[in-house]
Amino acid sequence: MTYLLELSSQISSVLLLGFLLGLKHATDADHVVAVTAILSGRNSLWKSIWVGISWGLGHSIPLICLGLIILFIKGSFIEYYQNVAPYFEIAVGVMLIILGVEVFRNISRGNLHMHINDNPPHIHIHSTHNHESNSTPAKKHGKYNHGVLHGILPMIRPKSFVVGLVHSLAGSAAVLILLIPTINSNLMGIGYLMLFGIGTIVSMSVVTLILSFPLKAAFRFPMAQKAILSIAGLANLALGSLLIFEVVTGYEIIRI
Repeated sequence: MTYLLELSSQISSVLLLGFLLGLKHATDADHVVAVTAILSGRNSLWKSIWVGISWGLGHSIPLICLGLIILFIKGSFIEYYQNVAPYFEIAVGVMLIILGVEVFRNISRGNLHMHINDNPPHIHIHSTHNHESNSTPAKKHGKYNHGVLHGILPMIRPKSFVVGLVHSLAGSAAVLILLIPTINSNLMGIGYLMLFGIGTIVSMSVVTLILSFPLKAAFRFPMAQKAILSIAGLANLALGSLLIFEVVTGYEIIRI
């Protein structure tokens, strides 16, 4: 009986640890600034949540696959991962710089604007175009041009998914990977990986929802909108550059 209680306690602790690490992992600085740049073109709370879910899925799938490999192969694969991990950090840095440049490019081109004639009003970042006819807004740029399922069924955001994918094998994800060999049971390890993924998705969904409120409010005021977007762009450029600098020089300035 005592053994069963100890086993149950051990399983609960491992699973809870996986979930809590997932919650914490999504709030890493590089994750938050990247998602903020993606959110800059959306004023819908529902779409913002799905940015977080998409990021979480993109982040969790590769980690779960990698975790399963390590779970069964153990130490030999970890050595290989540790050798290539710096390249993943560089990839994250490059991606953050690209996101920052994209934000400033859209600001400079004036591609960020509100369609006040649509119902409800909404924000888009896209190439400048000419609203030639206001008589058929649904066909030109109304709610139907996004697809029949738009606003009805949740849709995965490919950009957020890819960003999560790049993030998945860098940074504090190493904590997840290094803990896996210490788990004795494969079944427990699988549960740990799954709950880490669920925790990551839940946490990033909450983060994107919280971030979306000031962004949504700022869309009513052009100057505030540009200021927030500029901060998001600068944060991506700065953090991306610092990540690359740290990997290349080996000199640590920030901890992510």
